[in-house]
Amino acid sequence: MKSRVSTKTNLFQKKCESGITSNWSGRVFDPLPIRSCGSIGCFPHPNSHYQPFTTKTFMHIGCFATLVASEIRWAYSMADGLNSFHVIQIILVVIAGLFWLQIYIRGFLFRSFKFEYGAYGIIIFCGAYGYITHLMWVEDQPVLTLAGFFWIGYAYYKAWKRLSGRTSWQTMETDFGPQSLDKVIADDSKYFRGKGLIELFLKLFGKNGTYYGTISFVALLSLLVFYI
Repeated sequence: MKSRVSTKTNLFQKKCESGITSNWSGRVFDPLPIRSCGSIGCFPHPNSHYQPFTTKTFMHIGCFATLVASEIRWAYSMADGLNSFHVIQIILVVIAGLFWLQIYIRGFLFRSFKFEYGAYGIIIFCGAYGYITHLMWVEDQPVLTLAGFFWIGYAYYKAWKRLSGRTSWQTMETDFGPQSLDKVIADDSKYFRGKGLIELFLKLFGKNGTYYGTISFVALLSLLVFYI
């Protein structure tokens, strides 16, 4: 059994390195923007907090994203409205979604802030799904389209900071926990319109109720994307 799995993995990796991806029925595609998955993650990264996630896994993420895009292009090749710009968006969202999902999954498994990593993982997954199935196809609402582009860019910006070593598990977790609300309220440089609403919630529900209730509400709200 182990040798069969190893053989399949080696064959899949060879296809990725050659720049050709095939689906399970034997169709062969030339991947869209990614010509060779072997170029992804081909050097060890100095970020010690990220090092356990091996470069081979980076390469597999790129191969998986290319495979997904190829399958979607084939499945909707006869459908009206799908173009290369949509496919590029799908690839960008899949790569960003997988990047952050693996961080939140590892955080949930190995870090102490289980609730935060689990809830944010759900939000990321639902957000990526909602973008591909709904938001990407909204063409008569430029504000929504720009908002989607903004969040894609923001996800890659935060990913760049993570990979370059500018952020780590410790810096990420400074914004976790009910005590983080005290920092938001006390810091005048972080003024925003919702600060008054947070202060009201703190009076009504307390620190723990406001913190865990807000994150739970957003996570549950994101699940509605499967029922729209």
